[in-house]
Parts: sequence; structure tokens; C-alpha cells
Amino acid sequence: PQTMVAPLTDTHVGDRVTYDQTTGINEYNLDIFNKRLYGWTEQILLLSSYRRNIADVEELVIPMLGDMVSGDIHEELARTNIGNCMEQMLNGAFLISQALMKLSQHFKKIRVSGVVGNHGRMTRKIPSKDKYMDWDYMLYQWIGAFCKDQKNIEFHIPKNFSTIIKVANRNVLIMHGDSISGGGSSASFTRMVGQMRGVQQQNRDWNGQQSFDDIMIGHFHRIDEYDIGTGALYICGTMKGSDEFTTNRLHVSSPPKHVITYWHPDHGNVGKEIIRLEKFDNSPNQFTAVIPEVWSSSIV
Repeated sequence: PQTMVAPLTDTHVGDRVTYDQTTGINEYNLDIFNKRLYGWTEQILLLSSYRRNIADVEELVIPMLGDMVSGDIHEELARTNIGNCMEQMLNGAFLISQALMKLSQHFKKIRVSGVVGNHGRMTRKIPSKDKYMDWDYMLYQWIGAFCKDQKNIEFHIPKNFSTIIKVANRNVLIMHGDSISGGGSSASFTRMVGQMRGVQQQNRDWNGQQSFDDIMIGHFHRIDEYDIGTGALYICGTMKGSDEFTTNRLHVSSPPKHVITYWHPDHGNVGKEIIRLEKFDNSPNQFTAVIPEVWSSSIV
């Protein structure tokens, strides 16, 4: 048996990116998010069907790694976003819950764990206390509410900025990644792993918490992998892709893509796939976007 792990991160629901005719890169809005999300869902189903030719794949784990909404922490986002933060959160939750419901028909069990990012925070400065006071946290809770009657979907929505989940006998630390200083260099990740091991060891001494073998993060809008001795650190991608900020700063732009991994209870990570998402931008397929006036009457 193998477990399929499909992180969902940096969706930035509500952001509007204008297609850059000079560089020819990217465009993003709520409609494109919907299409990419539908494509992400279909790719998971396709890849899982391929994998089942060689192994049983009964469980799907979906770490949601933050920055699910665009937020209003920057003045220009507050002016250019499609909808306010509550609308962003609700639209994202409504659409993602439809993706989960579609996936639930093809797996015996789905486990969803969500940690918050930095874009959805409700304060201008990054908080240390009550970091879960974030629109991402609300989005996860509403996804759970929309999917509450689907018994094979299990939710884990901690108030911590990070948490450890079990994947095929491995302890996987998930966090957004905004607490990592150093601009996303390899040295910054090496330093973070050492620091996090120290924090985790202290917590183990205090309250017996488990140590981690692997790490999954978002935030850096790219896919990458680093060996950390006990396993690997995975930077899991972005659904939004590049934007005007990355272009103006002359940053290397990453296409919208997500990583998929497969895990065996005896051998750990036994495979990896990359899902490219911009190819769905012109697809007619998408989820229902119309939300009823009374949210609780939504039937996903």
C-alpha cells in the first residue's frame, strides 16, 4: 500500500495578476484559480489511477500550506484584489470543498491538514501570538463545514503555525515557510532545519512531542527538494504562479505547479510527480462558483 500526498499551497484566491505582454508570463484571477483547481483535481485522479497499476493507493493526504487567500496586508492588494477578505475566504473554501468532494469518491480516506500563511493575516505586522487569527484558518474551517457529511474526509486544523502529520510511518512537519529568513537560499533552508530541530527537541523535552523526518513548505512559489539527513525538505509549489511583484524585482519566475509524492510504510518516499497547472487556463471545466445567500445551505 502507498499513500499519495498532494499539497495545496499559495493559491492566493482573490488576487488579480495582469498578463505581461513584455515577458509573456502568467495571468491570474478567480476564474483561472477555479480552472487550475479543477485541473489539479483531475491530475490527482489521473496519476492515482496510473499508480494503482503497481500499488494500492487508498489514502490521499492533502497538506494545505497557507497563503490560500490574497489578503490585504499590502496597500496595492487591498486596491486590486477581486473582493474583500471575507469573499476571498468564502470563494476559496467553496471551490476547494468541491475539489475534495470529487476526490473523496476515489479514495477510501482523505486526510486534510491546514497551517496558515502570511498573506491572510489580520494584522499589518506579522504576529507571534495567536498566529492562527488568519483568513486561511477560517477558510480551512469552512471547508470542513462544507464537507462535514463526507465521512471519509478527516480534517486537522491546528492553531499552531506548524504541525507534524503522519504519512506512511513518517513524521512530516508542515508549515508555510514565511518564518524562514534568507530569501529562499539553500543556506537559509539548512539553517532553518537545524533551528527547527532544536525547537522540536526542546518541545520533546517539555511535553514529549515527536521529532520530524521530513518537511513540506510553501511560500517560495517554486518546487525544490533538499536532503535533510532524516528525509527531505520539499518546497511544494504555487497555484498562483508569478506576478507583477516578481517581475518588477527581476526574480526568477516559477510557473504555477504543484508537487505530488508517494509514500510507502517501509521505504518512505517512493516517487514524485510535478503537476503543471497553467495548461488548464483555457479549459472549459471548472467547479460551481455561485454561492447561495445562506452559506450553510450550500450542498457541495
